[in-house]
Amino acid sequence: MKRLLLTFLWILPVSAQSLHGTAALAYWTPDKAFLATDSKLSSLENTFASLGQICKIRRSGRFAVAVSGFYSNSNTGFDAWELITRAIPNAKSVNAAATLAEIAVARKLNAALAEAQAKAPLQFAQTFRGGSYMTFVIAGVDQGVPTWEVRAFEVEGVRKGRQPPSMKLKNVGVGILNFGENEAIEARLPGLENQARFVLADPPKRLFDLILLEAQHVPTKVGPPVSILEINKTGFYWHSLGACSADSPHRQ
Repeated sequence: MKRLLLTFLWILPVSAQSLHGTAALAYWTPDKAFLATDSKLSSLENTFASLGQICKIRRSGRFAVAVSGFYSNSNTGFDAWELITRAIPNAKSVNAAATLAEIAVARKLNAALAEAQAKAPLQFAQTFRGGSYMTFVIAGVDQGVPTWEVRAFEVEGVRKGRQPPSMKLKNVGVGILNFGENEAIEARLPGLENQARFVLADPPKRLFDLILLEAQHVPTKVGPPVSILEINKTGFYWHSLGACSADSPHRQ
């Protein structure tokens, strides 16, 4: 799992296993935000196991959440999506939702990581050699503005970010966050500024293309179908359902 890559650009159930992986991107413009993920289930203990597909963008109340990295450990009952979606539906803001989710995840993550490391020490060390264990992004609309917040659980602690950085900057710039596997994306488009400019031309299509690019590069960790969710002041719209269900209007 790679370290969190984040920039703000001022450019006008299965058997007892630990599940991880994901290619995941979040993108922001003043009137729209997007979450994009792959759907492949990957096992930490058995890299080449074929475990099927899972929806990696979930709805809870007026929020949407995407998770990457270490997201499930059946032996300890750790399930990042369940913990987060249960914690946030009544939150009053995206920031409040992210805070509640951070607390819920923190209560169980360390025990799950310890169990996974004890069970598969070599795979654990290789997978998390970059120092980042798990990241989630929660998106919603605050004061009429599409907003997302990120929490990255790393060796040094929890790294935080949001877009827009403040409501004073709600009408300027774009933001991009790569919170999953990223080697192929970085090779094709070095630097987050290049990636943000590339996506700006057509966010749904370009995000889709970048997720597929990563899937071709690391098929043991990333795989189709691709899910693309748009968040704007009128609601949630699926540009691509992927492995998710149509719990909100689907834009063709």
